[in-house]
Order: sequence, then structure tokens, then C-alpha cells
Amino acid sequence: MDQPLIIDLRKLINTYFGLIFKVGLIAVVLATLFLFTNLFSEVYDTPKFLILAIFTGLLLILLTLKFTLTDKVVFIRTPLDIPLLLILAVGIVSTILSSSPYVSLLGNQLKIHGSLIALVVYVLFYFLIVNNLKGVKEIKWIFNIILIASQILAVISLISYAGVKLLPAPWVMGLNFTTTGSSFSTTAILALLIPFIIVHILTASKPLFLILNSLFLLLSGITIALTGTWATWTAALIGLALTLAVSNLKNLSHLKPTSLIGLIAPLVLTALVTILSFIPPIGGATNPIFTQAQNFPREIQLTFVDSWKISVSAFRDSPFWGTGPGSFAFDFTNYKPMEFNSSKFWNLRFDQSFNEYLQVLATLGGIGLIALLSATALYISSAYRLLSQAAQVPAPHFELRTPLAISGLAFFAILTLHSSTLSLWVFGILILASFM
Repeated sequence: MDQPLIIDLRKLINTYFGLIFKVGLIAVVLATLFLFTNLFSEVYDTPKFLILAIFTGLLLILLTLKFTLTDKVVFIRTPLDIPLLLILAVGIVSTILSSSPYVSLLGNQLKIHGSLIALVVYVLFYFLIVNNLKGVKEIKWIFNIILIASQILAVISLISYAGVKLLPAPWVMGLNFTTTGSSFSTTAILALLIPFIIVHILTASKPLFLILNSLFLLLSGITIALTGTWATWTAALIGLALTLAVSNLKNLSHLKPTSLIGLIAPLVLTALVTILSFIPPIGGATNPIFTQAQNFPREIQLTFVDSWKISVSAFRDSPFWGTGPGSFAFDFTNYKPMEFNSSKFWNLRFDQSFNEYLQVLATLGGIGLIALLSATALYISSAYRLLSQAAQVPAPHFELRTPLAISGLAFFAILTLHSSTLSLWVFGILILASFM
């Protein structure tokens, strides 16, 4: 190749690579939150995954071309690199050795999440984010867009919860309609963003920003309270408690009265709505909030005891590599305990465990579980070091690093209490990569 042509290509890539990355990342975020279409048999995850895979593949090609033209390969190393690569390696070996290799490779039936293909894209997405999302301003810009988009998602979920039909298609008319594909995914994303909203309220210098973020906290809180699960409720409380605890190190007592009101008012209103959703009407009184909460179709989760028995049985037969990615539905059929047939869910077939750790134990075996536990421990260690030194962190970095650290902890808390989804992993990876 001619030297002038190489120089021109190098300039072209250096000029537009950053722009392509930002536009593509925003497209992935918006697609994960809002994209759904009945052009595919699976309405929600398939189109979201296609956008994620296209962005990851395009960026990988451009990055490879950039390294080739500059004759230099530069990677940013993080503590999570080895655990993630180990999980990927285990997934490949497990797929090869699986009794259903095509299911492990492409997913069970219509579900791509949990397959080897999804695992490859997630890991590549993490490394691409780590090596291209640089600078406090750039990360702040991305998460500000995410915050605004997430509140639009909250409004859509609340409108559906109230029984208002947003679209004419019959398959989007349920009370639990949300554009992420499940109420759990929506409330999990909102719970991960609670620390950002709290920090914005505590550090707001302009009344408009204070009012806006107070409204965000109210919308997120009510959506999580009314449509969430124990996993997302817990994650939201962890985010709230840790952010307030760390902010106390930054002299929380010196807050302006307006900031204190902006924080307390949405929390009180959210608590009131939560209480009303659990209290039945007395006598002839009516409580529409309680009635709607009772009518809301909540997702069914396999119990911890049943999940434990199934995962341990699968681990016993495949201790090192597991039964293969995306194969938990087969594990459930093979290993479900006899007493499950006496439960009220005896006629249901679950393709996900109680939480992500038991899911990995069954499908990726002991080595996969060790890798996931290692990633969890390494992140907790890194976050603890930062949070314990929060008092010495300069204000601009405090406003970003602290919520990132706490959101990552909330992400692993959700994985401990619930199995994952594609939307949760996309935002979890984005938070972990930005923090690292």
C-alpha cells in the first residue's frame, strides 16, 4: 500500500473514530432501552442484540485497522480482564463439550441471552468500552444522556402500569408493558442509576438541575416501587444508602436547605406510594394504588432452594465446564426436585436460575463460577478502596467515580438476587468499564 494512502487512512480513522464510537454507543444505549419490533419472532432481545453486535463488530474492525495503520497495539488493562477472559474461555470449552452445542452456541429457542454468542459480544463490548471511553467529560456526557433516556423509560412504564394503551398492537397492551422487554430489566436499570441522581441532587448548583433531578428520583423511585422485584428494591436501597453514607464524608451537613428538600421530598412521596401499594382498603374506602398493584402481572422467579438443587446436581455431573451456555432449561428438566411437582408452578418450565451465580454454576461449572466470583471480588475491592477515600476525591471526580462505584456494587447485588437479562448486562458492562 502506498505511503500517502496509509497516511490519509490514518488521518481519516483518527478523525472519525471517536465520533463513530460515541454515536454507536448512544445507539446501543437507546436501542437497549427502547428498541422492539415484531419483525423477529422474539420481539425485544433480538433487535437489541443485533444493534449491540453490529456496533461491537464495526468498532472491532475499525480498531484493528487503526492498530494496523499505526503499527502499534495499545490496550488498557483492568483487574476484570482475566476473570472475563476466563469466563469466555470456559464458555467456548463448555459449548464444544455440551450435549446441545447448537443451543449453547446460539441460545435456547428464541432467547439469545446466555448463549456463547452473547457471551462473546458482552466480553468484546467491555474491552472496547474500556479502551475507547476516556475522560471524565466524555463519561459524564454519556451518563447524562442515559439518565434522561431512563426517565423516558420510567414514564412509559408508569403509563402502561396505569392502564393507558400507548400503541394499538395487542401485544403491547399489558399493564407490565415496557420497552426493555421486562419489568425487571426496566427497574434494574433505574436502580443502577439511583446513585447518579442522588449525587446530582447533592451537588446541584442551579435550581433547575435540582428540580430536574428530584423529579428523576421521584419517577425512578415510584417505577421501582410499583413494578420492581425484591432484587431491584434491594439494589435501589443499596444505591441510596451507600451514596448518602459516602456523601456524609463530603460534609453532608453543609447542604443547602433546597438540596435537602429536593432529596427528601421524592423519597417521602416514593415511600408513601410504596406503603399504599401494600395496604388494602378498609371498610368502604377505595385504594386504586393497592388495586392496581394486585392486578399487576409480576414475573415468576424460580426459588433459591430449587435452583440450588438443580445447579448442584448439574455441577455434580459436569463439575469443570458445566452443561453449556444457555442450557439451564435442560438442567431444570433433568434435575428439578420431586417436591417441585407439588408446587403451584408445577406446570412451568424455567430457563433461568434464581440468580446469576447459580446459573453459572450449572451452565459453566465450577471454573466459570470461580471466574465470576473473582470478578465480583475484584470489583468490590476496587470500589471499596475508592469509597473509603471519598473524602479526598476532588469534587468533579467525586460526582462521577462515586456513583459509578456504587452502581457497580448494586449491579452485583442484583446478580446475587436475580438472574440477568441482556439489558441488565449492557448497562452493567457500561458501568463496570467506565469505573475501571
